[in-house]
Amino acid sequence: MLLWQLQRSPINDNLAHSGDRCLLRSARKAGPPAIDYLGKTHDFGEDGLDQTYHVAEAQAVPACTVVIFGASGDLARRKLIPALYNLRACGENVGHREFAVLGFARRPIALDRFRDQMRDAVAKYSRLELDHSCWSVFAARLDYSGGLDQPDGFQRLRTRLEQLEAEHGLPPNRIYYLSIPPEAIKDAVMRLDQAGLIAKPGAPHFSRIVVEKPIGHDLESARQTNRTILGHFTESQIFRIDHYLGRKLCRICSYCVSPTQFSSECGALATLTTSK
Repeated sequence: MLLWQLQRSPINDNLAHSGDRCLLRSARKAGPPAIDYLGKTHDFGEDGLDQTYHVAEAQAVPACTVVIFGASGDLARRKLIPALYNLRACGENVGHREFAVLGFARRPIALDRFRDQMRDAVAKYSRLELDHSCWSVFAARLDYSGGLDQPDGFQRLRTRLEQLEAEHGLPPNRIYYLSIPPEAIKDAVMRLDQAGLIAKPGAPHFSRIVVEKPIGHDLESARQTNRTILGHFTESQIFRIDHYLGRKLCRICSYCVSPTQFSSECGALATLTTSK
């Protein structure tokens, strides 16, 4: 098991900062090589402290368009749109100034109505208070397209994406956020590729996919979903968020201020991971 010491303390010799970079050293009793949850083997030697990890410095966020599949659903209202607003809202400015958000779902919704619905959602669920001038800037770059389940839906998506990028002077950098049921992932990924909406590695612009929701209902269905995605995206283009495993990980991160709790939770996660 690997125990990561993440407290931002100047006296913690397991954490060292160099400018914007961070060095993490693993702490483990001496013994045979261990295999972590990513499948990487670590040889800790006799003192158990010879493994150093480099966490890359933060990179500037490039201009891009975020396409939310299932944008008329509860997750988009409660979490995704408020989070994107917070990234870009006045006083935060974490998100790139040049961006767009395109909601994509099955049912047709008038753009003004969609923006009103999302404004109400931000007012209710955002951690930042809704600022009318900031919302106006955000809403001007918020769009919607229906037809997710229609035969020509993805061609219409491509047309609207290209129009949106032309309107705002954006490059075709795209992040596809799949807030849809697990059984719909396969069809969505295949149709994205068929519509020519996936930039391959090495292309001048990028495509990324975020898979949200439980990824399958058991181990085999999760593997099948991953095989499907990997048939159209490379691993470096894929981000996975599982509601259940992710919840545990977030709890661990929140315990970084308490070494005792952190060690206990990390041990529990290691047991859970290796027992699956």
